[in-house]
Amino acid sequence: MALSSRTKQIPMDLLRILVSFFWGSTFILVKNAVALVDTFSFLAVRFTLSFLLMIAFFSNRLFPIKQDVFKAGILLGIVLFASFAFQTWGLNLTSATNAAFITGLNVVVVPFFSLLILKKAAAPSAMAGVTAAFLGLYILLGGGSSQWNRGDLLVLICAMAVAFHILLTGYYAPRFDAFALVT
Repeated sequence: MALSSRTKQIPMDLLRILVSFFWGSTFILVKNAVALVDTFSFLAVRFTLSFLLMIAFFSNRLFPIKQDVFKAGILLGIVLFASFAFQTWGLNLTSATNAAFITGLNVVVVPFFSLLILKKAAAPSAMAGVTAAFLGLYILLGGGSSQWNRGDLLVLICAMAVAFHILLTGYYAPRFDAFALVT
């Protein structure tokens, strides 16, 4: 007997919840880490370890690296680094809660970047979701009643970089091997 589509969806929904939990938890962990070591030292260690693990486990899929994949990977890496750098730097100057919610604004920004850069308009249902996300984040951030600080602005730049990274990934992922692209 075949499983219903709803039954198949339940494990995926549970995985989304688990991923969201771990994503949210990292804000507290990173905030605590950057209290002990400066932002760029932390990022250097984090990205170096990630690179070494990718090489160790996936080197057979990475070499030889094609020039067009390398260029796309460099661009993605620069934008990803910018997002992590601004977020981590901002976490030094704002709360983990604010950083998480402001980073979440990338959901709101992606459709606008898509329209501006790719000339692709989001579906009306997606725009309704974006509007709901924006209103929810606005309410969670105090409805504009709290004063924004420098850390909040740095994390807002992070959200813009994350949105741009999502757009670039959507563009390059169908064209290149994902492992080669992200390493």
